[in-house]
Amino acid sequence: MRINLSQSRLSKLEQNPGAMTVEQLLALCGSLGLDLTLQVRGTDEPATPAEW
Repeated sequence: MRINLSQSRLSKLEQNPGAMTVEQLLALCGSLGLDLTLQVRGTDEPATPAEW
């Protein structure tokens, strides 16, 4: 899977990760087989999958 980030862009993101867009973050997570989970701070319980 391609995420349309050049090697130079990846290098810049490593130096300044705050410059990554949400779209790029989601694409990167997807290409690495990762799920991004959001949950309320301070909870130790894993988030339950949302029903759409």
